[in-house]
This record gives sequence, structure tokens and C-alpha cells, in this order.
Amino acid sequence: MERVEGQQRLFFALWPDNGLRQAIASLQGLRNVKDFGRRIPLDNIHITLAFLGNVDKARKECIAHEAGSMHGRSFKLVLDRLGYWSRPQILWLGPSHIPHELESLSEMMNARLLKCGMTSEERPYKPHLTLARNVKKPPPRIKIEPVTWDVKRYSLMESLPVLTRGVNYQELACWELS
Repeated sequence: MERVEGQQRLFFALWPDNGLRQAIASLQGLRNVKDFGRRIPLDNIHITLAFLGNVDKARKECIAHEAGSMHGRSFKLVLDRLGYWSRPQILWLGPSHIPHELESLSEMMNARLLKCGMTSEERPYKPHLTLARNVKKPPPRIKIEPVTWDVKRYSLMESLPVLTRGVNYQELACWELS
């Protein structure tokens, strides 16, 4: 993740409140996993809607304008599935069912980003919260209690490098869903 002078590393996300973060942190089965790789700090968990990469000021203004003109609907997102991707070695939490409103928001966002000269993601959208990186093997099957998230807004986030290791995320703007 290399920063470019005069640019910000940006993404759109569903940004959970502290209550949801605590509910995820207290999931019974997750606390017992021993070989968990590098856990993501609780303050950094989110669901990415669209990754933008390094963005200059003019393009950022276009992106923010387009995001502000979107009219998505609020929805409930049930996080009930623990998953593992071996290639990036990621342990994640996500929904077994993607609400129509979330799919619509993701599609609308990608269409708006094209107006600002951004490219859209080619892969199918797979909403998830990354819980840990560098997980060498899949965890044992864990039954987790579903966590329900009342999604009422989306945010434009900046990824800021941390001297020691990793990144912190800063919310730059947010928009309410009706």
C-alpha cells in the first residue's frame, strides 16, 4: 500500500458503530480460535463497498459529489457466516444472504464512480468484514450466533499508514440511506 504524494488512498465502506463492533468481538466461537493469524484491530473492521485506491483532489471532489447524489435504502444485514479464503489467507465474517438493497448500493456506486473516471470492480461483490490476515489454515468449523446490523449509512474512508505496522481508517464523509 504505497501512498502517492498529493493523493489520498480512499474507499467506500459500511462503517459499523461501536455496539456492532463489540457484538462481533464477543462472538463466542471466535474467542477460542488459537491460530488466528494477525487479527484486524476492532476499530478497523468494515465492509468495503468500493475500493478507489490513490485519488487526487479533483477526482475526490467528483467522487464525493456522486456519492452524495445516490439514493439508497437502509437495510438489515445479518452477519452469520464465518469464511476463509486461502489465497489471501483471510478469515472473514459475512452474510449468507446479500440483501437486495446492498447489491443495489454497490451497483449504483460503481456506476457513479465511472462518471469520475474510476474503473469498476470486475469480480462479483462479496461483502465481508475481514477479521484476520495471514491465517495459514482454515479454522475449525465454528457455529456463530448471527449478528444483525441495521445499515443506515455509508462512508468515504481514507486509509492512513501507521508507522509501526498496518493502517488506520479515517471517515472523511458519510451519507444516510433512506
